[in-house]
Amino acid sequence: MQETHQDTTPAGQSPMEIEPDKTAEEIPSEFTLEIGATLKITKPSSMLLASVMTDVEKENPIPVAPQVYMEDKGRNEDNPNDPAFKAAMAIWNATAVVRMFKALCASSLSIQDLGEAYDPGGEDFADYLDAIGIEVATGKTTRFLQWLNTYALVQSESKQLNTWMMTLAGVTEEDVAEATDFLQGDKGRPADPEPKG
Repeated sequence: MQETHQDTTPAGQSPMEIEPDKTAEEIPSEFTLEIGATLKITKPSSMLLASVMTDVEKENPIPVAPQVYMEDKGRNEDNPNDPAFKAAMAIWNATAVVRMFKALCASSLSIQDLGEAYDPGGEDFADYLDAIGIEVATGKTTRFLQWLNTYALVQSESKQLNTWMMTLAGVTEEDVAEATDFLQGDKGRPADPEPKG
């Protein structure tokens, strides 16, 4: 992650304790969500995040800190504390983290057991998306990501899965912690549009 020199403490209190210190060998292969569905967790490609970051930087170059003249040194130096630069870096980092999270979910997660939850490819979930005003994706993977982001995951679960998947991808503990802090989302899940029968 890029340096921003700013407070990245997540807003609000997470309803579950995040476990950032597990090694790759200690991370569980399955994770049961509050909705009752169980996800299978697998190791992503070692080149996945590098590829994602390359695309992010091509689409949106990393902000450059403005320079300020330092009279005591007699030269210009970067000013990483410039408010506009810090704001731009916060947006850039947040965008990168969301892109990485989506890539990791697509690569590392699959449904082991739905329980009583909606099937991502089913008509009930399509109706749910329509009811909350979201266009229904047609691709299997895109639909799965919609299922995770709009229905299945609460914020604490997103952060825990992000921590584990980034660890499996070989990301350093420091960068895992920073990315987890940047990952934002609703504290809860939207209510089902109507009771399930």
